Amino acid sequence: FKDGKGDLKAILQHETQGILSLYEASYVAKEGELVLDQAMDFTTKHLKCFMEEGSLEPRLREHVAHALELPLHWRMQRSHTRWFIEAYQREATMNPVVLELAKLDFNVVQGMYKGELRELSRWDANAIDKLPDYMKLCFLSIFNAANETAKWYNQGHKPKLDEYLDNAWMSSSGHVFMTNAYCMSDNLTKESLESFSTYPKIELERGDAPSSIQCYMLESGVPETAARKKIRELIKTSWRGINGDRSSSSGEIFKTVAVGLPRTSQFMYQHGDGYGAPDGETKEQIMSLLFEPLQL
Repeated sequence: FKDGKGDLKAILQHETQGILSLYEASYVAKEGELVLDQAMDFTTKHLKCFMEEGSLEPRLREHVAHALELPLHWRMQRSHTRWFIEAYQREATMNPVVLELAKLDFNVVQGMYKGELRELSRWDANAIDKLPDYMKLCFLSIFNAANETAKWYNQGHKPKLDEYLDNAWMSSSGHVFMTNAYCMSDNLTKESLESFSTYPKIELERGDAPSSIQCYMLESGVPETAARKKIRELIKTSWRGINGDRSSSSGEIFKTVAVGLPRTSQFMYQHGDGYGAPDGETKEQIMSLLFEPLQL
C-alpha cells in the first residue's frame, strides 16, 4: 500500500473503500505484527485527510467517520448491527429483501434480550444468603471493590492509573466473567487452570472514561490530550494481547468472553460514564439496542 518513498501508491489514491478495509483489518493485529501497526497509522492518516478535504460522497463519508470514531473490531456487535442496517437503508444500491430480512433478524434477537431481562429483573438482591459459599466469595469481592471506589471519592483520594485499573477490573466483575468462561472449557486441565492464574487483566474497563484520564493527568502532570493518547495506547496494547490469545488453545466460550468484555466497556464508557451517569448517548444506544424495534 506504500510506494518507495513511503507515500500512498498512486493507484490507491482514490480507493477509499480499500483503505477503509485495510484500516479495519489492522485492528486485529497481534503483538509484533509491525506491518499491520504501520497500516493502522498509515490508513488513519489518509482517512482523516479525506475527511478534512471533504472529497468523499456522503454515504462513504458516514462510514469513514464511524470507523475513525471506533474500529469495527472494538465495537459491540449487536449495537453496530443496528447502525449498519440503518446506514444500508440509505444506500442507493439497497436490496429491499435483504434489508427486511436484516430488520426481522434484529427484532427477533431483541425480543430474546427482552425476555432475558424480564427473568433477570425477578432476581432478589437479598438472596445472597442462599448462594453457595464460592458464589458468596465472588459477590463480596465485587462488593468490596465497588466500596473501595466509593471510599476514594468520599476521602478525596486520587489513585494512580495502575491502582485505578486494578480496582476497576475487580469492581466491573471482569475476573468473575473470565474465570467462569475459562472453567467452561471442554479441555480444562489442572495445568491450564494454573496457567490461567497469570492471564493478564484486560485493562480496558472504563478505559476511555474521564476517571482514568484524570488519574494519569494527575500522576504524570500531562495535559488532557497527552493523557487521552496514553489511554488509547493502553487500549491498543491490550487488544493486541487479546488478538494473540484468540489463536490459543483456550475454549471458544473463553475467547468470546475475552473479546466481549472490552467491547462492552467501550460501549458503556466511550461517551463518558455510561453507567454512573447514564442519561446521554449511552442510554440512547441501550434503548435502541434493547427496547426499540426497527420499523419494517
